Amino acid sequence: MVAQIELLSVAYRDFDGRLELSVFQRSGNRLFVKVCRDGVPLGEKVFRDSETQHWDSERWLNDRVGYPNPFAGILSQQQWEKL
Repeated sequence: MVAQIELLSVAYRDFDGRLELSVFQRSGNRLFVKVCRDGVPLGEKVFRDSETQHWDSERWLNDRVGYPNPFAGILSQQQWEKL
């Protein structure tokens, strides 16, 4: 089992079904991002700690969800981080 801290868990429901986004922080300041549609994983990926970590994860998320993306901007803007 990998030690991780949950940073964000959010869901969005529309006529296409339910989208779920989960973001965890793993050791070494790495982000683990998982996105599901109706409980079925669309993808999950670990992003290394770097200057572009949030932008890289945002682009990956946009590719997985497609358009329209109800989570657009949430990773690149770090809205889920606590100050």
